[in-house]
Amino acid sequence: MTKDNYPSYPGGDYHPENDDNPQNPYGSGAPGYGAPGDPYGSAAGYAGAAATPVAGGNRLVQGDGKTRAMESISYGFRAVFASPLAWIVSALGVGILSMLAFGVTFAAMFSRMSADGAFDPETGATPDPNDYQMSPLLMIFFLVIMVVAQVMFANAALKAADGRKITFGDFYGGPNFGKAIVFVVIVNLIVSALPYLLPGALQVILNAAMVFLGPLYMLMYLYVLDQGASFGDAVKRGFKAGTRNYLSLLGFSIVWGIIIIISAIPLGLGMIITMPAYMAALAYVYRQASGGIYPED
Repeated sequence: MTKDNYPSYPGGDYHPENDDNPQNPYGSGAPGYGAPGDPYGSAAGYAGAAATPVAGGNRLVQGDGKTRAMESISYGFRAVFASPLAWIVSALGVGILSMLAFGVTFAAMFSRMSADGAFDPETGATPDPNDYQMSPLLMIFFLVIMVVAQVMFANAALKAADGRKITFGDFYGGPNFGKAIVFVVIVNLIVSALPYLLPGALQVILNAAMVFLGPLYMLMYLYVLDQGASFGDAVKRGFKAGTRNYLSLLGFSIVWGIIIIISAIPLGLGMIITMPAYMAALAYVYRQASGGIYPED
């Protein structure tokens, strides 16, 4: 079995998927998880056992390679409300930065339009079409905010999947944080550029089809962030997990997309809860698909 570099269990460094003893796949015991003959003790997660509660669930279990998209909905919100201050304040901060970026963009756009002159029905004068385009520097700034925020929230979501309550320090740092940012930038550039490599009609079709392609690459960067996988290995394993769980992940994307759109109706305020919940849910299905640990009721 592949050795996966998952974060430590609370109280120890034991991971069943990394055990080298085929006769005893559960190891010889981990600190805080029972006696050597029974490494999980009474919190093993077996039916009827008294599980020790963890943030977001009642026990830690190991994924079997299959995702359960509908379970992720309740888990995502449980994870956020298990550590509401860190999740909601961080989401609010990202929202404010995003609004500032949009504000600066539109201010620059209207400034250029004003300099060129507004539409005049008598002369037919119109602003330069380039005035409606986002400045390359502002576009890069906005992209950086979105990518860094994505990796930060994924970083915290993976900690939550270990059964931990989240603090502000869980959003950044770790040996794979910068590597994951680079990977996400590369994937975003490729995905964004693909439609423009095709003729006009095919561009529209590919843009519409992106929601159906999402399950094939949506988990890739989590292999980099969580396990330090090489870019090539992350692509291979993420694609394999995506094809194996395609319909489940497609349903995940559609349902969470609807939830986020509805939450954006009240001035976008609901998104300070639904966006963190989505990231927690994504880490949840990733751990299921990759055979990692995650909290379960």
